[in-house]
Amino acid sequence: MSKYPRFLVVASCLLLTLSRASATVVINEIMYHSTAVPENTAHEWIELYNDSTTVTENLAGWKFTKGVDFTFPNGTMMTPGAYLVVAANVATFQAQHSGFTGPLLGGWVGTLSNGSEHLKLVNTLLAVVSEVHFANDGEWAARGRGPLLLTHR
Repeated sequence: MSKYPRFLVVASCLLLTLSRASATVVINEIMYHSTAVPENTAHEWIELYNDSTTVTENLAGWKFTKGVDFTFPNGTMMTPGAYLVVAANVATFQAQHSGFTGPLLGGWVGTLSNGSEHLKLVNTLLAVVSEVHFANDGEWAARGRGPLLLTHR
């Protein structure tokens, strides 16, 4: 689990990964529709998770190519089991999540759709590492029956 509180409109780790290269990094959570009134797209963020127990991933040059445009800078590493947040606006994220102490990058171009979006992360060879299509409704997430949590299974 990530190190900060869940929000009303977060696409959780149940995201359907449509295809994946051999990399261990997955799109884990998405804040695509803030509850601020009026809405502020600077509140948007994407969390990545390295699901490996042994592989450290070098994300330098990796990109989000669908949904938003963002290229990971040199020196961006994810150790096994690590989380990394990419925010639309770093200062806004820090102001909203003052207790967050994990790795944080930001400053992407574009905004995430509030209705439906296809988000894609590619490596330096442009191979798809992780991608997801999310929406406000419908059966977009991979679902399974689990324990009752916040009145949902």
